[in-house]
This record gives sequence, structure tokens and C-alpha cells, in this order.
Amino acid sequence: MEVLKGLHKPAMRALVEAIHAEQGLMPSFYWPQDLLGAELATAEAIGVFEGEVLTGFVLYRETPDVWEISLVATHPQFRRRGFMEHLWSI
Repeated sequence: MEVLKGLHKPAMRALVEAIHAEQGLMPSFYWPQDLLGAELATAEAIGVFEGEVLTGFVLYRETPDVWEISLVATHPQFRRRGFMEHLWSI
């Protein structure tokens, strides 16, 4: 697990593109490039890696009382392997 910074943005974009390539721009995961770019510019991010490969990430904002989660994404090739369970268990 790692806090994601600006240098990770291309990998985050590629991961979202892989999801869109598999399922399209569905209402349950609607992140066109302009909306994704705005969210990447304003939200905090934490990611999970397998080696050097970003397998999933969460975009969030920390408020005084709660965390607002705007995006949870797992690369299609890495689903059902427990990466997000590991992230949420910390």
C-alpha cells in the first residue's frame, strides 16, 4: 500500500481506462477523462501494488468527521485477489 502522488497519475488513468475498455462508461463507473482529471487534481489517493504494478486505488477527501470516498478502482486483471481487502483492513 502506498500514498499516490502526481507521478502515479498516468498509472491511475491507465487503470481507469482498462476498466472502461472492459465494461464501457457505465453509470456505476462513469469516469470520462475530464471528470477523472478534475478528481485526480483535488482528491487524495492511496493505492495497492503487486510489484511495480498499480492493481487498485481509492480517491478520497478527509473531512473533520468522515472520509468522502469518490472512486474505488481495481484493474480487471487483478480482481478477486484480495487487494482491496488488504487496503481496507489497514
